[in-house]
Amino acid sequence: MNHKAMSLVEVIVALVILSIAALGVASTINLVSKGRTSVGSPDLKAVSYAREVFEKLKNSVSENTAASTPGALLLDTSYAAGSCSTGVGQFCNATGTRYPSSGTTPLAEGFAYYYWVWDISDGNGGVAYKKVTVSLSWPG
Repeated sequence: MNHKAMSLVEVIVALVILSIAALGVASTINLVSKGRTSVGSPDLKAVSYAREVFEKLKNSVSENTAASTPGALLLDTSYAAGSCSTGVGQFCNATGTRYPSSGTTPLAEGFAYYYWVWDISDGNGGVAYKKVTVSLSWPG
């Protein structure tokens, strides 16, 4: 007998085998993606909170030096105001200022942070820019 085409039974058997293989691949992809999401979740939340803190600090930038002004969140009080006499691009004082001075500031879900502020000299006794480093901690 000369078979030039597949019978209906052969087509159905081929579709069943293909369906089982597709379900196996889909469930494997699902398991892999769930594992990555749960492992990366605290890291993704930490990045999100760090961005939130940086936005808060960026929005508080001010040239005012009084402790009650909005820019007080970014004051480097480790040296006397107006006495930044280091070279261009150098720390006015390598110590910097930590906020809060001890402990951390709590965020949601057990996350917490603190940050450091350093003034960077313009070479003429003033401040060219600030360096800010945020450290986050989270449970687990």
